[in-house]
Amino acid sequence: MPYLEDVKKLLTEKPSSGIKDKGKSGKSVKSDSKPPTVAKEDSVQKLLATSALRRQFKINGQIGELEQKDKISFSSLARQIQTGLAQGYAESEIVDGVIRSITPGMVLRSYLETYKDLTLDWLKKILRSHYGAKNTSELYQTLASLCQSTKESPQAFLMNALDLRQQILFGCSEGDDDTSLQYDSGHIQRLFLRTVETGLQDESIRAKIRPFLKDPNVTDEVLIQQMSMATSAEKERDKKLRNSSKSKSPALSVSAVSDGSTKGKEESKKSTSQNDLLTAISAIKSEVEASKSEFRKKGSDQSVPPGKWPERRRLPLCSSCLENKQEYCNHCFKCGSDTHFARGCRKPLNRNRLLPRDGKQS
Repeated sequence: MPYLEDVKKLLTEKPSSGIKDKGKSGKSVKSDSKPPTVAKEDSVQKLLATSALRRQFKINGQIGELEQKDKISFSSLARQIQTGLAQGYAESEIVDGVIRSITPGMVLRSYLETYKDLTLDWLKKILRSHYGAKNTSELYQTLASLCQSTKESPQAFLMNALDLRQQILFGCSEGDDDTSLQYDSGHIQRLFLRTVETGLQDESIRAKIRPFLKDPNVTDEVLIQQMSMATSAEKERDKKLRNSSKSKSPALSVSAVSDGSTKGKEESKKSTSQNDLLTAISAIKSEVEASKSEFRKKGSDQSVPPGKWPERRRLPLCSSCLENKQEYCNHCFKCGSDTHFARGCRKPLNRNRLLPRDGKQS
């Protein structure tokens, strides 16, 4: 093939001995042409750019919906577009490669495929709107207010801060959004170091890494290494303190007493309600005991043995049952009949409205 032969000739061609060439007179003559290595590279790139064997521009990843987890991020997509431009791909080829990377069936892909004269700058703006990517001003505010969460490790917090810093720098260098502010790289670096110093929760880790955060020229590799070393040392210290606390004797030390005094003040406030409840219960118990003692005294005065109730009142008996000393009577105690009770007795009473048996006894 002619393209492969031309490439081989360019690669196997020997460079000239120097920049200066000697003429027929033997005098050195300055050459206005480019250095042979640079000229060879330019010619190779031009030849590869026009070669039919060059690979088609392709995006590594897929542009999907917002809820899709395995979709490519906007920063990665913009970085691949820049790499394609640096490799000599035309804007039309990059636009076609980006459209092919969109998930089939999406409205965004059908819209871009039917759009005429689509430029790369307009495609970036459409993709930024699709991703809902933040501009540099919003990223700046996020980095300034970043703080380590309770379930986040110090290493993860540092990586989040590094990611935000790089996104701000990339957005400033790209300059796609005209409404976003442009920040100096030194200012962003100082803000990043300040955020890491004030956002860490553990004071011991902050004290160990603070000297490195004071240096604005510190590299990311040093920060990551020092953060991992400080975190591992703190974990080892906590483990030793935990093991030593388990092996301590039950006797209280001076430090334990001082710590207990501070904790006791807090616990005393919480136990006030419990103490009030206990005092009320004890008062109720004392009143119950007093009432029991009074009841026992009354029972002893009435010649009733303690723990027993007085005998029940004896049922009324008729006159015949009284004479016979019967304990149970089923007669009318007014007239002595066994056909009815005293409530239904119609026998008239005497003048004093007394029963006949009461009149006889009187």
